[in-house]
Amino acid sequence: MDSSQHVLEDQVTLQPEYTSATAKEWQEDVLDIAIQALFSSTEYKAPRMRQIALFEYLYNNDITPKLRQLFNVPVPVFPGMIDTLLADFNDEIQLKFKPNNTAQYLIVPKIQAQWENERDSMAPNARWNYKARTDRFNAAISGVGILKNYAENVPTYRNIFEVVNYGDFHCQPLGGGILENHLFAGQEGIMRTLEDIVSDDNFDKGQRAKLEGFTGASAWSQYIKDAGTKLARFHSMELRPEQNSYAGAKTINLCEFIVTYKGVRYFIVFDPYTRIWLRCEKWTDIRPSGLLPWIAWQTHEDHKNFWSKSYADDLYWVADAIITMVNQELTNREKKNYNARAYDKGMFEDLQKLDEAQYMPDTLVPVNVTTKPISAGIYEFQTAELKGTVDLVGFLAMFTGQQTGITAGSQGQNQASKKPTVVVEETKQVSKRTGLRSDSYKEAYAQIGVLYMEDLREYMPPRLSIQTIGENGFIEEAELRRIEVRRAGVLGCTIISTSEQENRDKSKKQNRINALLMLQKTPNASKYEKEVILRDIGGFDDAEVNFYLDAQSYESRKQIAHASENIQNMLLGKPTDVYYGAEVTYLQYIENYMIDNKNLIKDKAQAFAAHLQEMFPVVVQNMKRKAQQQIMKKTVESFLQAGPQMPGTQGAAPGMGEAQPTNNPGEVMQPTDNGMQPGM
Repeated sequence: MDSSQHVLEDQVTLQPEYTSATAKEWQEDVLDIAIQALFSSTEYKAPRMRQIALFEYLYNNDITPKLRQLFNVPVPVFPGMIDTLLADFNDEIQLKFKPNNTAQYLIVPKIQAQWENERDSMAPNARWNYKARTDRFNAAISGVGILKNYAENVPTYRNIFEVVNYGDFHCQPLGGGILENHLFAGQEGIMRTLEDIVSDDNFDKGQRAKLEGFTGASAWSQYIKDAGTKLARFHSMELRPEQNSYAGAKTINLCEFIVTYKGVRYFIVFDPYTRIWLRCEKWTDIRPSGLLPWIAWQTHEDHKNFWSKSYADDLYWVADAIITMVNQELTNREKKNYNARAYDKGMFEDLQKLDEAQYMPDTLVPVNVTTKPISAGIYEFQTAELKGTVDLVGFLAMFTGQQTGITAGSQGQNQASKKPTVVVEETKQVSKRTGLRSDSYKEAYAQIGVLYMEDLREYMPPRLSIQTIGENGFIEEAELRRIEVRRAGVLGCTIISTSEQENRDKSKKQNRINALLMLQKTPNASKYEKEVILRDIGGFDDAEVNFYLDAQSYESRKQIAHASENIQNMLLGKPTDVYYGAEVTYLQYIENYMIDNKNLIKDKAQAFAAHLQEMFPVVVQNMKRKAQQQIMKKTVESFLQAGPQMPGTQGAAPGMGEAQPTNNPGEVMQPTDNGMQPGM
């Protein structure tokens, strides 16, 4: 870490006597650090916020009138370019949880179903798709998108997903592009009523009383006064919140910060104007991992600069130049239509008659004849034509579009004159360009998935009812238990856009078909050759390759998942669960694990043997039932193929008596040193 990242430490020196400070004293110290951090960040980013305010004004077609220019038409060049970029990012983002081990196959579909229910919820704390769109707009304007995810279980469990505006967010100056490395981060503009604050038991009771009894200027009025560029969006739409901000109750502008104090992160909620803190505690007591609740991503990543450039920085000046040129052309046209002229007072004494002649037909104008010709008595002022304005505007728009990926096709313009191959190639290039800038966005949502999983483990109730797609394709009611979420550990998480997912699925499907066709054409290939075909050509992962090559273990992935879960329980010394759907695959997987990991399970051998002994009767019973079902199925098929029989004819349909398995039903698999062997 660079030494420049420790600016905050130089500004707020921690004294040695803090080690013996009382609770209230160290909380006041944390408050001092948070307030200094707020002021430091505000001053640091103020010039950048003023620049972004210009972008917001121009996006909303609010332009500053230029002197000596009759026209100030807000040509929608800038918002058109921004909206085109946002359209390229408008795919619905899919958050996909992935198992990191076999046992997690059981829990992943439930967690995936729970998250999808959260994402599609229209509750104010959810609405993920709407908030994702607004976050992308913030990033296109400012260069930085900021998301926040946390959970609460009072009065009931709910996950809260929020978008944080760049004007309200603060972080360490010179802290670098990765927010998690910053010594502090926080946000302001959290407006809450005084009644709501006083009744919130999460806040310190004594501090609530201080805030309730504080007499001074209205915090909201002070906030409006100091807001500055934060109101640009409102002002550009002719809204004046500073003149009318009535909300029915007194509102307080709270700040939430996480600051580093003596090497430990502390969470603090405070009012910067009264300097009263309401909540102050170790952050790990709230979120055990210690990760920040805010996730930031940049459209133009810069490892040294958190407040990096944006698309608006590239487009603003070109759009401003185009608007200026268009308005200059309109102004010159107006001047030309005014047709300003000068006249000789000696020749034209009746000015009214001369003026009427400009717009009234057959008008006679009296003239004093002199030695000069009449044409010499009137002079017409010429306004120069701005030739090439249209060509220059078109060039600027085309050149800027080429550099930023805003092509005619992406803007919906007709490309009928282009060959299909050219259009497809341009589309690929645009996709690559937007893909480069969307990688940071997708990684940020993957981080949100990690935070979501952690909050689920810490705050969810003992049980949640969810709906999943069952093995037969039907919607099934399932139960997500907190104990199994915590037992699952860390899951993998990836993000992929809808269109990208479709392209990948199509390519993946074709590769798998090609690999399976190759295997059909080479039935005598060795196991190694089959593995190479499945893995390198078909793109199958190792688990899928094993399932395919081993016909017995391919019967059910759920068998392997349950077996793996119980193996982990035995290794950890935890009780195992009886899986009443177990078949031979279940026992075979555990036996293979015992053979491959003798040193690992040597002190757990008794637990493994006891579990196998417990599961043998279950497996035998299930295999009997399965064999009976198979024989019954073949009997019915034979009956249908034979067709109806006339009474008294030979070859009657086979009977439907009770089927017996081909193997001796009394045989039970017993563990030996050489593996599973049949025994009585």
